[in-house]
Amino acid sequence: MTARHSIAARLRQLLLYRAEYNFLKRQQQTIADALATAPADGIGRLHLALLRKLRVTWLPLESGAPGLRQFLPCGKDNSTLKAGAQLIGHRDETLLARALVETAQLIPDF
Repeated sequence: MTARHSIAARLRQLLLYRAEYNFLKRQQQTIADALATAPADGIGRLHLALLRKLRVTWLPLESGAPGLRQFLPCGKDNSTLKAGAQLIGHRDETLLARALVETAQLIPDF
């Protein structure tokens, strides 16, 4: 890999990180509202689709444990907005943010 390709790949990754950060910043109130309400009654179609997309990582706490990726939860090269738009069928950031929080709350029951 040449230096130019390496710089371009790094720039793409930084732009993806910036988009993720901006998404979280725009949806901060939606996330807070979803966390303040009771979890969904059951696992719906959208929750299952999100569960299939989420990626697991190893959390280096104490002796370690598996956990969901908190940043870029659908994979290091996959934008949350892009993956969510494919699952929902259109780009609805509020619905996606709420569905991600609900899915995370449902994981212990799953």
